[in-house]
This record gives sequence, C-alpha cells and structure tokens, in this order.
Amino acid sequence: MKRLNYICKINSKWQPNRQVTRAAKNINTGGIKMIVLVINSGSSSLKFQLRNMTEHTVMAQGNVEKIGLPMGIFTLKAGEEKYRQELQVENHEVAVELVLNGLVHTAAVGLNSLDDIDAIGHRIVQGGDSF
Repeated sequence: MKRLNYICKINSKWQPNRQVTRAAKNINTGGIKMIVLVINSGSSSLKFQLRNMTEHTVMAQGNVEKIGLPMGIFTLKAGEEKYRQELQVENHEVAVELVLNGLVHTAAVGLNSLDDIDAIGHRIVQGGDSF
C-alpha cells in the first residue's frame, strides 16, 4: 500500500509530515464525524475533494483549471448540484479562495463554515536531486 505525506489538522493542531495511507476506507474514526479536504495542485490546476471519512462519501469535488492564463475554469459538484464558472484565476491563492468559498457557499455541500473541515491533505511529489 503506497503511503503519502500530508500536513494534517488534527484536533485543531497542524501536524506536519504525518503518514496517511491512500486506503481512506480503512480509516476508523470511531464514529466521530471527520471531514477531510484533499487537494492536488499542479502548475496550472488545482483538483479537490471534500470527503466524509466516517461515511466514506465524497461531499464535493471539482477543480480549477488554467490558473495564470487569461481565462480559467472553476467547477464544483456536490450531490446533484453542478457549478461551473469561467473567470480569470491569476494564481493558486485565488484558486484556493474559489474552492473554499465554493465549499462554504454551496448548500448541497453541507458545510456551515471552514471550521467544519477537520483535516487537509495535499499530494506531494518528490522532485529528486533537484529539490
């Protein structure tokens, strides 16, 4: 089973370099609701999923494409609701703001605020000898 490094927020404290397995279905939350935002950021895109680890469901998913280009695309899907917007996305900071605002302000997602997110995971790629 492949292991990935994540920076996690656990019990309101950030825990760097935690080892978390990709097999999320094997995570036992002890019945406590745990919501995790998973992000995969590339050079011109940002993909995301908001997962309920207790119920093993995807609450929302989407992406921001063409970051840094004249016209980007933001998409979000939650349940049967789909949202798509074409707009300029200057950088990754703007992309993250779009994602977070979309998650909180889309009723179908089911978040009351960002405080409902218990952990954030980001895919990290090793750059070899160059990094």
